[in-house]
Amino acid sequence: MNHDERKAIIARGLSDYLGPLAPPRALDAEAQAEMLRRTIKAINARLPIGNDDEIRGSLERMFDEVTRSHKGWSWPTPDEFVSAIRGGSSKASPETFTPSSHDDASAADMNAADMNAGRPVPEAIVWGITGIRLANAGTIRPGTLERYRQASARAAAAVWGEDGARAHLVGKYGEIAAAFFGVRAAE
Repeated sequence: MNHDERKAIIARGLSDYLGPLAPPRALDAEAQAEMLRRTIKAINARLPIGNDDEIRGSLERMFDEVTRSHKGWSWPTPDEFVSAIRGGSSKASPETFTPSSHDDASAADMNAADMNAGRPVPEAIVWGITGIRLANAGTIRPGTLERYRQASARAAAAVWGEDGARAHLVGKYGEIAAAFFGVRAAE
């Protein structure tokens, strides 16, 4: 599923949800359309990655939470929708592991071996201090961390669009991720 397909699903769901509610009185039609565009963009940036059914399920849970917390009969704010999104998918990535199942040294060795072989590793390794330590210690080949970060940025952009991916990764891992958008993300 690509970025535009996700946005279309979100737009349909949001339109259905907002149907019985009154638009804010202070907004004319153009301002209402802009508010909807911003709400769709905000939801898309925070909604967990998944297939069509998973996205619809996430939207349904988000709308249920907004219904429980929203007061009044006018449209909820974009922040109310974003706040109602639970922090990520309920499914764990297949490449993740339970930290207690490995000591720190063997986990670092496993991550280095996986990265040198081009196998998947947790996103936190790619963007976090562990990846930097592996690169500085020379346990991963030169350029490996850079390639993983580029691939992570491209994958995120394919799902959320460049602006959404940038906001997600910078919000989660800091400004280091910002360097992988724009010209570099297209490489």
